[in-house]
Amino acid sequence: MPTTPRPKRTNGNGSSPRPRPTPSRRPARASAPLGGPDDGAEGIDGASSLAEMEAPEVPSEDVLEFLKAVDDYKRKAARPFPSLSEYLRILRGLGYRKS
Repeated sequence: MPTTPRPKRTNGNGSSPRPRPTPSRRPARASAPLGGPDDGAEGIDGASSLAEMEAPEVPSEDVLEFLKAVDDYKRKAARPFPSLSEYLRILRGLGYRKS
């Protein structure tokens, strides 16, 4: 019994999909050396040691109030990721209005 040839696979726009790279085609990645205190590596803000880094900014009362309101909403609504309209509803509940 003869077999019928399979139609070529396309990616939706008529062209054939690109083949996935095999391990032999992938470029070798060099492992980065681990940073230590004497390697000259600097942090994100350019500080080379913890002593030179600035302390993080303390959130204002308004920010803390908003974060608490969001956390309360997430718990009550059982929604780990509220939508933007839900965030606006939370802000309105805190008394913020469009000026």
